This record gives sequence, structure tokens and C-alpha cells, in this order.
Amino acid sequence: MSRLHMLTKTLILVPLTLMVVACSVSPKQMTDNDIKERVSHDQMKLYVEQELIFKPISFNEAVARALKYNLDYRLKMMESALSAGILDMATYDTLPRLMASAGYSSRSNYSATNSMNIENGIISPAFSTSDDKSHTTGSLQFTWNALDFGMSYYRAHQRADEFLVSEERRKRVAQNILMDVRSAYWRAVGAQRLLRKANDLNTRVHRALLLSREAETLGLMPPREALTYQRLLLDSVALIAARRQELSFAKRELAALLNITPGTDFSVVEQQETSLMPVPYNVSELEEFAISNRPELKEEDYRRRITAFEAKRNFASLLPGISFNTGINYDSNSFNYNESWVDTGVQLSYNLLSPLSIPAIRGAGKARAMNDEARRLSLTMAVITQVRLSIEQYRLSLNKLEIARQSNLVDQRLGAYAQAAANNQSDTELELIRVQTRALNSEFERYAAYAEAQAAFGRVYNSLGLEVVPEGFESLSISELASQVESHTRAVQEDVFAVKTMTALQSRPIELRVQLPQAQQSLSNLHAVQARVIEALMRNGISVSKANQPLQLDQERPLLVVSLETDNASNAKWSLEMIDTMGKQIGYQQYLQQITGTYSIAQMLGESEAAVLANIPSIQQWLEAQSWSLNASHITQAGSNL
Repeated sequence: MSRLHMLTKTLILVPLTLMVVACSVSPKQMTDNDIKERVSHDQMKLYVEQELIFKPISFNEAVARALKYNLDYRLKMMESALSAGILDMATYDTLPRLMASAGYSSRSNYSATNSMNIENGIISPAFSTSDDKSHTTGSLQFTWNALDFGMSYYRAHQRADEFLVSEERRKRVAQNILMDVRSAYWRAVGAQRLLRKANDLNTRVHRALLLSREAETLGLMPPREALTYQRLLLDSVALIAARRQELSFAKRELAALLNITPGTDFSVVEQQETSLMPVPYNVSELEEFAISNRPELKEEDYRRRITAFEAKRNFASLLPGISFNTGINYDSNSFNYNESWVDTGVQLSYNLLSPLSIPAIRGAGKARAMNDEARRLSLTMAVITQVRLSIEQYRLSLNKLEIARQSNLVDQRLGAYAQAAANNQSDTELELIRVQTRALNSEFERYAAYAEAQAAFGRVYNSLGLEVVPEGFESLSISELASQVESHTRAVQEDVFAVKTMTALQSRPIELRVQLPQAQQSLSNLHAVQARVIEALMRNGISVSKANQPLQLDQERPLLVVSLETDNASNAKWSLEMIDTMGKQIGYQQYLQQITGTYSIAQMLGESEAAVLANIPSIQQWLEAQSWSLNASHITQAGSNL
């Protein structure tokens, strides 16, 4: 008896001890090695499997890299994948249950009992058993519950809509990335293009400040005039430094959007500024388009369906529960008459108090629906407001850009005059630097205004909920994806935006021909004037494809002829003539300048630049007329083909 008592005590104490030990958990902080391992792992995973950067990044490539490597977008893709996995799990919950089980039992002695006669209370002296000491069991049970099926069915529909919600959120993140990349990229282009000029000018400014202080010390300049000049010069330099810092941050912002490894030296393509879309006038159509396509509103549509399925689930829970089960069983007990058998059953259950919750369920469902509708209407109004505000902001940004361009054009002309005067020794180097500092500052402002206009158009694009790229781009390379981004966005813009012009006018490349008088007709002079004219044209968005090449009969580009004539009265006449592809004159302008002293190459360069800059608006109008004539000829040709 004592041995049995000790065995029983052991069997009780051992499990209890194991349970106490298992449940005794104390807080354990992360060690330094654990943190270092996590940091090393994360740093390795941040930039894994990315195509290396071997050349300057274009805008479309920047968008492609952001879509493939941006961590926020990767997170949304993982959330979509998680929702898809949860949807699969919810779908399997609708299936019936097929349970297989097997068991083995054994004991040290027989499970024997005797019995008592309940009428006379006599206990049978004999013990009997119906179980072997050891036997095995097994079963295969099929169970289907109608109520569980209904609940799982509605839940699966909710999971499907939740997956669609995650997809809309992923699309919205992609649209926001496009807007951010557009803004950061064009600011980075402006910064990269102007930083070299700013650094060179800073060197000259510091030298000019030293010269000014020396002139003041030697009495060559009145102190008040020298200090005023220094103050203006320092103010301009400070303004340029602020602009440069503002634009320079864009490159770091762009690197973060593209998930470029910190410290990687990369550059962007200093491409010609693309023509901006005119302000759309079909605002009402765009509002309707935005309401139909914004991912946030589509998400609300799916949430409304989720709410409707939730109400159905709640009402389905009030129905009676009907379950069907059938199974095959096996028991190796030798005392059984049949070792295997099949059982089948049907069970009906119902909570008699469940009808009491019907009003509460109906009220909760109605409240959810009203809340969803109110949220959707509020979001709809916000979307409409965003569309109108973004279009108005785009209009204002285009006006600001035009003012910045005109201001920069004036400063460029002043710089050209100052350059010519300084080279002709009719002004000082100090004044030239001041004028060029102002010109560079206005050029910074123009690039900032252009980047702002690009960002404003990005907000218009974003407010409409336009897709960035078709689905299924994950397997594409960066170059393939960049090509798809370019073609897709162009097609979307042409299809959605209605503008008051037939097409968005693109600055057509032109051919250039420079003609100088016989006295100045040397190859070096010709190349120098040609380079100065091309630089002035390119700086103002007019690209030159060929210069001083022999004319061809099948000319495909408009021709700009810049010629100089001088006379004995010390006058220089610069003429600009635009000839279209048919050989007809589109426009003609003259620019007169008096020659002071010897007409040097330096003065000629300054005046050639001044002549071109003074007529930039006219050249742009000529190119616009050329674009319209080409459009008209294409339409006429298309009509004749029909």
C-alpha cells in the first residue's frame, strides 16, 4: 500500500513540477550581439537585389526605381500578399471538416467492475470486464455544420474585399511615389545644372569683394559706394546659397525615394525641360473621373460591401444550427461484437433567446452603413476640392514660371550687356560680377519655379487617381519598366486631359546658321559666336540639332539664321530669321547696336547673345507657328488619305 502511495505521489508531483518550471518565465533583454545581428541583417536587406547605377538617371528611370525599390511600396506589396494569404485561409474555412483520429490505450490491470441489484440491494460477488488491457482505436469523421458554413462564407467575402482594399492602398502609395519623384527629380536637375555655375561665381564674388575692399582702402571708390556694393553682393550670394541649399536637398530626397544606398554618387540626366501640359479646361469631367478612380473612394466601396456582409453574418448567427456527421470507427477491443462500424447523425440546435438581439443587430448594421456613407461623402467632397485646388495651383504655378522666365531673360540680357561692356573696358569687373550674380539667382528662381510647376502638375495627376504603370511590372528590368512608365503616362495624359490646344506644344529642335561679315569671317570667330548663340538658346529651352551644316532639300527642322552686318557709321545690325521646313520665312527681327572703339570678338560675343536673348519670345512664337502648321498639314494629309 505504501509503495502504491509513493508511486501515486510521484506521478502527481512530477507533472506539477514540470508545469511550474515551464510557466516560470522572466523578462530577458536583447543583448548587444542580438542588436548588432539585427542591424547587420537590416542593412544587408535594405539594398539587396538592386540594379547598379552606371549612368545618369532619367525621370522615367527614377520612377521605375522608386516602384521597384521604394521600401514603403514594398511594404504595401507585402500587405497585399498577406491579405491574399488570409483570403486563401478564409476560403478553406468554408469546407466541411474531415477528422481522422487514432489512439492506443493500455493499463496495468483489467478495468473490472461488479454490479448491484437495485431492487434488493444485493451486490454481485463476481467482477467482470468488457475491455482488454491494451487496445487501439481509430476513426474518420465527416462533419458539416450549416451555420458554420454560412458564417465562413460571409467571412470569406469580407476577406476578399479586404484584399481589394489592400490593393487600392498599394496603388495609392504608387501614385504618391510618382508625385514625390516628379517634384524631387526636377529640383535635383536644377540643382545639378546650376551648382557648377554657383561654385564658379562664388570664387569670383570673393575675389570681387577683395577688390572692392582694396579699392575702398586705396581711395579709388567712395566708402559709401563700396559698402553699398558689398552689401548688395553679399545679399545676392546669400540668396543664391539659400536657393542652392533648397535645391540640393532634393537630390538626397530623391535618393531616399529610390532607396539608393547612402553615400552613393549618382547624377540625373540634365535633359531639356519638357513642355508642361496646358491647364485643362474639362474640370467637371476630371472631377467625375477622380470620383470614379481615386483608390480611397474605391476602398470605401469595398468597405461598404464589408459592412453589408458583416450585417449578414450577424443575422446568420441567429439561425438554427444544423450539423450533419458521419464516420467510420474502429476499436480492437476483443470484447466488442463488431470491431468497426459506421455512425451517422443529425443535430439541430437553436438559442431561444437569440431573437431578442434582432433590433440591436439591425440598429448596429444601419449605424455602420450610415457611418460608411457619411465618410464616403466627406471623402468625395475632399477629392473634388483637391481636383479644383490642384488645377488652380497648377495654373498659378505656370503664371509664376512665366514671370520667372521673363525675369531671368531680362537678367540674362543685362548680363550679356555687362559682359560686352566689361570686355570693351567701358565698365568694371565688379559691376559685371554683380549683374551675373543677379542673373544666376534669377536662373535659380526659374528652375525652382519650373520644378514647382512640375510638382503642381504631379498633384493634378495624383488628385485624379491616375495609374502610374499597368499591373505586373515586378518582373521587368529597370529599363523595360522605365519605357512602360513613359508610354503609359503619355497615353493617360492624352486620353484624360482636355486642353485648349490641339497638342501640348513641344519645343522642336532647330537648325542654326551663323553668318558674319567678311572682316570678322574667321573660323574661330564663327565657332565662338555659334557656341554663344547655342548656349543662349539651350538655356531658354530651345534645342539645336545642327549648326552651320549644308542645307538639304528634304529639310525636316526649322532653320534659324543669325547674321551680322556692320557699316562705316560704327553700327552693328544683328538679324534673326526663321525659315520653315518648306523654305518659307516664318519671322524676322533686327537688333541694332552701336560699336564703341574697336569691334572686338568679346564685344561681338556679348552682342550676339544679347540679340538672341532679346528675341527669345519671338523665336518661341515662330516655333509655335511651325508646330501649328505641321499639325494642320498632318490633319490635311490624314483627310486626303481618308
